[in-house]
Amino acid sequence: MENAYAHRLRIMTLVVMVAVGLGVCFPRGGSADPGDLRKTIVLPPAPNNRNVSVAIDCEGYLYYTNRSVDTLYKIDQDGILQYKVRTTDQQSGVPVYLNCLDWDESNQVMWAAGVYNPGSICAGPTVFMLTNPPDGIATKKFAIDPPG
Repeated sequence: MENAYAHRLRIMTLVVMVAVGLGVCFPRGGSADPGDLRKTIVLPPAPNNRNVSVAIDCEGYLYYTNRSVDTLYKIDQDGILQYKVRTTDQQSGVPVYLNCLDWDESNQVMWAAGVYNPGSICAGPTVFMLTNPPDGIATKKFAIDPPG
């Protein structure tokens, strides 16, 4: 049976492989065909080995968060940390725990699901944020009530 860390690493590799294969990112590094594996980047283990979320911008930088940490990390194609920044709510300044990252190239921002309590990732309303990555400020755009 595959442990949680190995599972995340496999999914992370798949995400990088798909993004590269589709030609979505890594323009500086040349091209790749669908299904080509360009590189495997090993991330540090997440606390409790749970929920690493990743996104790749179109310059080839990878952003990731861990479920129970209010920090956004940016690394380059070699896995070298470019910066890490605490993520906070623009209005209140309280920590925001981001998940489900997606890079928006046209606006140069990060979209993410976010919560104010890391224990409520799967329970209670999930708030979607537009994040300005270099300063860690998350702006609430809208919320979705949970089903039921």
